[in-house]
Amino acid sequence: MIKAIFTNKQQSVNMKTLDGKDFIYICLNGEEKTDGETGNNCFKYNYNEIICPTGTLDIEDIAANPENYINYVYEEEAELTITEQLNDIQLAMAELYEMIIGE
Repeated sequence: MIKAIFTNKQQSVNMKTLDGKDFIYICLNGEEKTDGETGNNCFKYNYNEIICPTGTLDIEDIAANPENYINYVYEEEAELTITEQLNDIQLAMAELYEMIIGE
């Protein structure tokens, strides 16, 4: 789990499926804050991102109990090659950009 800051309020669980993988974004314990530099409002969350092959995890259980997955790490992630990890990061960043910007 890490802390993440968003410009918009987030759902506790957001899931996407792309190229045979599930991208699961969990945002819990949100706090509305004001950015000291810009004065803009933002939302700070406990955040976890899980990337796994589609069908590996129980999506319904994650949606119903996101607090059980806030520290979850998919085990096979460590076995990915550097290239696969970079591709996953690029896809995740694109998804986050879409969530934040809304395009």
